[in-house]
Amino acid sequence: MKNMDVVSFESINTSDNDGKKSEPIIVNSPSTKETTVHGLSSDGKIRVEIIASNPIANEPMIIDIKFRDSSGALKKFANYNILVTQNSKELLSAKNVHAEDGNGQHVTIPLDSEEQVDFLITMLGFGPKEDQSNWIGPKGEVLMFNVIPEFGTISMFILIVSMISSILIVVKTKNTIILRK
Repeated sequence: MKNMDVVSFESINTSDNDGKKSEPIIVNSPSTKETTVHGLSSDGKIRVEIIASNPIANEPMIIDIKFRDSSGALKKFANYNILVTQNSKELLSAKNVHAEDGNGQHVTIPLDSEEQVDFLITMLGFGPKEDQSNWIGPKGEVLMFNVIPEFGTISMFILIVSMISSILIVVKTKNTIILRK
């Protein structure tokens, strides 16, 4: 398994088309099993948190999405769309999802690789599913998360070669110093 790191986050408010982008996303330290990313709505009142299993080839990705208010409490009656892709291949697409307790769980189809996985969350508003005309909060705001493996195979190979080279240099230098005495 590979550690993950988030490289970018954008918030696009499609309801007023003013082109505002929010501040960069906050990333918790990556683990070997999952990655946690969060982003804020353009008004700063809603925090979207995604906890996803790290991508493994031929395995589905487990995704937990939470909507929180500015105090950190779960924001009930969240309505959203979610699209998850890898290399332009759709892994998961769910529209008009309703998370009554502000927490939604999703599972993708098996991934083709351990490469970047992209998340697109569209907030539709907050309120009971059957009362769409009275939904409040951000409506139509799109949050995009790009998750990329922190270390690829080539990076690990370079790291190992660098470590071995450093050890050999230290050993050779140590032997040279001993001979000079």
